[in-house]
Amino acid sequence: MKRTKILLSMMAVLTLMPSIKVAADDVVKVFSLEESGKLAAMLAEAGDDADSVVVSGRMNADDMSALKAYCANGHVHGVDISEVSFPGDSLPNIAFGYTGKDNPVENITLPKQLRVIGHYAFYNMGNLKHVEIPKTVETIDYFAFACCTSLRQVELPEGLKEMSSAIFSNSGLEELTIPACVKEMSHSICAGCLNLKQLTILADVDEIRIDFASLCMNLESLTLPDHIKKIESRAFSSTSLSTLTWPSALETIDDEAFSGCKFENIVLPSRVTAIEKGAFAYNEQLKTITLPASLLTIEQSALQGCTHLESAVCESPVPPTTMGQEAAPQAILYVPEVAVDAYRAAPWWKDFKEIRAYVPSGIDGIVDKNSGQHPLYSIDGIKVSSTGHRGIMIRDGKKYTSRQ
Repeated sequence: MKRTKILLSMMAVLTLMPSIKVAADDVVKVFSLEESGKLAAMLAEAGDDADSVVVSGRMNADDMSALKAYCANGHVHGVDISEVSFPGDSLPNIAFGYTGKDNPVENITLPKQLRVIGHYAFYNMGNLKHVEIPKTVETIDYFAFACCTSLRQVELPEGLKEMSSAIFSNSGLEELTIPACVKEMSHSICAGCLNLKQLTILADVDEIRIDFASLCMNLESLTLPDHIKKIESRAFSSTSLSTLTWPSALETIDDEAFSGCKFENIVLPSRVTAIEKGAFAYNEQLKTITLPASLLTIEQSALQGCTHLESAVCESPVPPTTMGQEAAPQAILYVPEVAVDAYRAAPWWKDFKEIRAYVPSGIDGIVDKNSGQHPLYSIDGIKVSSTGHRGIMIRDGKKYTSRQ
């Protein structure tokens, strides 16, 4: 059994390493820097048999490079630099990054007063499982945790303000919550995270940027803040999303934003004005979609490849402008009664399988004037049978009662 090596006093070890889990046979090495630039010599003198490393004091970029090489070339699995200070309270760029998938480090505790995590800080660390980010961090720079394939969870601090591009792209994250304190978010934040199932965005931003969570093929749960106005190109393409509470402020859905998803029913909010090309393309399970009266333009490819689409509702009394050369879906189109003739004459719209008038009822769903069977709904908006339901029912927006 290896014996624990102490380079400082036992009291120093207990004080400086509260976050590292140390097995009974771990070799722990502790270094205290009174001035920066000295760590390389101390590491060389200490030998390469450490399992965990604790560093305190002042570190600079040279010290960081020495620590990275020491960890990557040995078998260090735990690093605690919680009591370290860097110039500008900024973790240097490429701090532990670019050391390859075989880098043994699994756990890192960052400095308590850190404000910035530099770009590529942990890039491609294949064994990294846990990083303790202090509440003081305000900025995480681009690709900081990209390709960390063993990283399953990260708790972002409540003081975080800025998230640069591709921070968690192609990582192993299973869930992620972006707090409301975030004011700036760039693109591709968690693109290509194949394990990601749940994404909660609370950030104080107006737009979800390009490729934000594209190719997250197992993403099933998405929460967006109500104030989002624009969802940019491919933001959630090729995911497993089947339902979504759409932001009420949403105005624009960009190219392929939700292409290749698994929606069955889409009811867009009342402020959407533009739907760009391929926005919902190849949602092969999509059966119904409702387009709001606010809609001004829609690319003809927006519904391309939605082979199971049965019906579409467009609430606008004026046919929205269409662009492109794709054929209209072979589905029934429901439009306001006063606009039937206009849709039957409008490019693209006129090529739907059939165009029918509908009567707004105040209940989700379509009341077809050509059908002799108008559905009944409970007061909660659930379709019910006239013979099997007691109490208030709604048909065509009117109330009925049953005492059976």
